[in-house]
Formats: sequence, C-alpha cells, structure tokens
Amino acid sequence: MIQVIDRTFRILEHIQVNNGVQLRDIAASADLPKNTTANILKTLKDLGYIAKDEDGRYSLASKMRSFGVSADEREALRKALTDALHALAENIQEYVVLTFLNGYDRYIYAKATIEQEVTMNTVVLPAPAPIYQFATGRVLLAHLNAQGIENAVAHNGLPGKEWPEAMTLEKLQKELRMIREQHYSITLDAMHGIAIPVINGDDTAYALGVAIPRSRSSEARIRDVHREMIKTAEKMSGSIAVLCGRAKPPGSDDGAVR
Repeated sequence: MIQVIDRTFRILEHIQVNNGVQLRDIAASADLPKNTTANILKTLKDLGYIAKDEDGRYSLASKMRSFGVSADEREALRKALTDALHALAENIQEYVVLTFLNGYDRYIYAKATIEQEVTMNTVVLPAPAPIYQFATGRVLLAHLNAQGIENAVAHNGLPGKEWPEAMTLEKLQKELRMIREQHYSITLDAMHGIAIPVINGDDTAYALGVAIPRSRSSEARIRDVHREMIKTAEKMSGSIAVLCGRAKPPGSDDGAVR
C-alpha cells in the first residue's frame, strides 16, 4: 500500500462524512500528526478538491464531488444549465456564454444566441485570446485561492495590454480581489462583456457572461442585464447544488430548492 495515497483517501472520506470539519478532527480521525494533515489538506485545496472557509472548516469542493455523479445526473445538469442559458439569451436578446476553468485555461461549456440553439463546447478554444481579455476569465481567476492565482500566472503569464490595470502581480491581485468582492467583472471593448460567478457552496463552478454591443450598452441596459444574469446564476447554482447533494430537488419530502 502506498502510504501517502492511503492517508489522502482517509482524509477525503472523513471530510465527505463530516462536512465542515476542522484540522484537529481530521488529523485525529486519520491518526496523523497535525502538520502532516495540514500539508495534505493544503495540497488538496490548492488542487481544487476541497474548500476551506473563513473559520478553518474543510468540505469537499465540486471538483471532488463530481466524481460520484452518474451519467444520468450529468445529463440532467447539462439540460438544466443549457435551458437556463437559452432562457437568458431569449430574455435579454444578447449573446450568452457559460465558461469554466480546466487547469488554468478558460473553456466554454455552452453558449447561446437568439438566432440559434444552445451549442455545447468542452474543448479549449482553438486559438483563444488570453484569459485576461474576457470578463468570464477574470471572474474565474478572481475566485481562485492565492496559490491558484500564482499557478494561473505561471501558466498564462501576467496580463498585457488587454488588461493594463493588472500588468504586475500586485495590480492583478488587487483587481481580482475587487472582482471577488463586487461579484462581477465588466470589460469595455467593442463588445462590452459582463460576467458573474455561478456559485456552488464555497466554490465557483462556472462564470456566466453576456456580450453587449457598445451601441446599446447604456448604464441602464447593463444594470438590467446584470439583474437578469443574477437570477439565472441563482437558478444554475440551485441545479448544481441538487446534483452535488447540497440541496434536495424541488418536491422532495424533506425540502425543496427555492
């Protein structure tokens, strides 16, 4: 038996059963020294498999919980997310996209416009613009932990002219902190981009984005679109919560997602 793998799975199993558990309890359950447990937890957190809240409690992140999701559940989630995406596109009459991070590259999960049905895409864009150029990319990066941001910079480099306010690590961290605090990002190019996080518990599972031509991107229009995006993101978060076991499906005996 490989000792470090055995230790890691003992820790993960304890967190799964005891959601929101602290370091001392994890170490005691795994029969490990606190410093050894802390190192394993840090690695799992940096890799995105567990989350840690402000009080030092650990829980499984969506990346880890998704391993136990069946094909039927994945299909149900896909339909719920794409239906919500298409409904938003119809409602606001704009291009809408749902993105996620795989490693430190921005992927498109699905996109929708009024002129066409929702299209799925789980392949990295063939010739993507730098992740910093898109509001969705910025939102996804803003919700990484400190180590994740450092890893993203190592992978992508620092922003260039596509984000002049964030061309040093210190400025990038400041910009990402601001995005995280205000829960949205806006880019002002020929197409104005708006993006907000889709939250699953303590995790950011996706970034929901809308592109609006500058010719009709008044402040009032942006406010209206942002309001509808928030409603859609909340629906998506509810669907993800049901899939990952954080909430019961509507109509279940002991509670419903509201």
